[in-house]
Amino acid sequence: MSYIKTLKNGEIRPKKTKNRKLTAYDRFMAKRKASPFPYAQKMQTFTPKNLFDARLIVDQIKAGNGVIFNLKNLGEVLSQRLLDFLSGAEYALGFNVKKLDEYKYLATPKGMQIISDFDLNFNS
Repeated sequence: MSYIKTLKNGEIRPKKTKNRKLTAYDRFMAKRKASPFPYAQKMQTFTPKNLFDARLIVDQIKAGNGVIFNLKNLGEVLSQRLLDFLSGAEYALGFNVKKLDEYKYLATPKGMQIISDFDLNFNS
C-alpha cells in the first residue's frame, strides 16, 4: 500500500515478521540462568586522610556503592568537618549515614537497606 492510500484510507498494514533462525549466541543466552542478584551493589571500605577525601566518599555513593569509612586517623576537628560535609550531601542526595562504632560510619545510597541484629530484635 502506498503512502497516499494510507493517508486516504487511514489504514496501516501490519508488517510481516521475518522468520529468522536463532544464532549460536541466542541459543547460549537462552540457556543461561538469570543472576540471583541482578542489581548487586558494592560495599567499599575507606580511610580518609584529609577533608578532600569526603568528595571521594560522596562520588562512590552517587555511583550506587555503599561506603564504610573510618575516621580514627583524622583529628577531632577534621572528623567533625567531614561529617558535616557528608550530612549536607546526605540531605541533598538522599543517602543514609549510620554510626557503626566510635570512629566507623556506614554510608549507603538510596535504595540500599542495611538491617542489623539490633534492628531485627526491636522491630518485631
